[in-house]
Amino acid sequence: MSVRNIVLSSLFRESMETAVWQVLSKVINVAAMTWAIRCLGPEKMGIAAMVIAAVLQLALLGTIISDVYVIRCYRNMTTDMLRLSLIQSVFTFRTACVTVALSAVFIVLAFVGIADGWRLAILAGIPLLILSANSPTWILASQDKTSINFKYQAFSSLVTAALYVTFFRPGIMAGADIVVLCAGQLVVFAFGWRAALRDFHAFPFKLSELRHVPRLVWAGRWLAFTAILSYLVNYFEVPLVGYLASVTDAGFYRTAFQLAGTLDPFIYSASLVLFPKLIAWRAYSPALLRSKLKTLFAIMGLPLLLIIPVAYFLLPSVFCLMYGSAFAKGGLPFAVLTISKLLTFSGVAFGFGLWAQERDALMFFLALPAAVVGVTANIILIPRFGMVAAAIVNLCISCMMLVATACLSLGKFDKDLSGLAVSSAPPVPE
Repeated sequence: MSVRNIVLSSLFRESMETAVWQVLSKVINVAAMTWAIRCLGPEKMGIAAMVIAAVLQLALLGTIISDVYVIRCYRNMTTDMLRLSLIQSVFTFRTACVTVALSAVFIVLAFVGIADGWRLAILAGIPLLILSANSPTWILASQDKTSINFKYQAFSSLVTAALYVTFFRPGIMAGADIVVLCAGQLVVFAFGWRAALRDFHAFPFKLSELRHVPRLVWAGRWLAFTAILSYLVNYFEVPLVGYLASVTDAGFYRTAFQLAGTLDPFIYSASLVLFPKLIAWRAYSPALLRSKLKTLFAIMGLPLLLIIPVAYFLLPSVFCLMYGSAFAKGGLPFAVLTISKLLTFSGVAFGFGLWAQERDALMFFLALPAAVVGVTANIILIPRFGMVAAAIVNLCISCMMLVATACLSLGKFDKDLSGLAVSSAPPVPE
């Protein structure tokens, strides 16, 4: 594909618009969060890290119906009635999961109580779970409104930045950052669902639509299992550092992980923009999809791979400059985690290329050994080598997944090319 065709394509335009809003929101968020982290210190960052990890674990209940699967379903549906039914089924199910999870949390807290210094963090985690579990991101992606979603996220970043600058001072209570996260999530939740339901004029909660849940769960089971494994691969190391090292080390690691994680929305938004396109390319022909994947890797991956050596030597100093000498211990893990994120971004199209051709079980069996190796290595190495070991394990897993998904994505299509005739096919989708 020529450079001119790439620049003129709808995918490029949508990606650039999304990237602009992502950069804007992240610059604002990082600047404000730098002040917040300095005010909190490592130990309070560690307390918040453990609570946020618990929120993510409880939110996994809702991913029994996978975002990837419901996006695929939504794109294949032919009427608004079917689409509304899908939205209500997913929203109602995830609301029910949150209700069950919070009931269990309240029972546990009633018996064990809340330790000093943890009260605000735990209480703020409750609304964070409610808002995170029913994010409108999947439905906006299904409707090709990803750029709208990230406009709301940019506005959310402005809100959180204003709260950090206005209310945060050195010595502020642990958990105050989670309160601010809730405010930001509320903005995205309210505006996102308003945009998602604009054409339906209906409320997303409807108990009768739960009758569709068993079918959705069963049909998307491999994707749900993969989502759980993805959490173990990508996020479980943060609480493991807290469990196996110390809460203060979890604070260092969370700070490094969070700053490196400023790349996560770019990875996620790239996947949301790409996935509907990959489905369309696969429907046209496997050969077209393979060609597009190679082009995407050349555009997204190769430039990133070239800057990795620079990142390794430069980023520890950047980390110390941002957060001060009190956080110097997190500099090396930050550099390693950032390189890991760059590798993940460079190969994001390969994994979604497999999902586009409904190779859900294959993705699960790729993620399974990665999760087993990652968790086992962390349990063995963190007590001895600390959070640096966790960062290196994260990098190794990213390398494994990049190589595996690239080989399988590009090789898998060769088997589908026999007898392919495209002379009577519709126009090539952008």
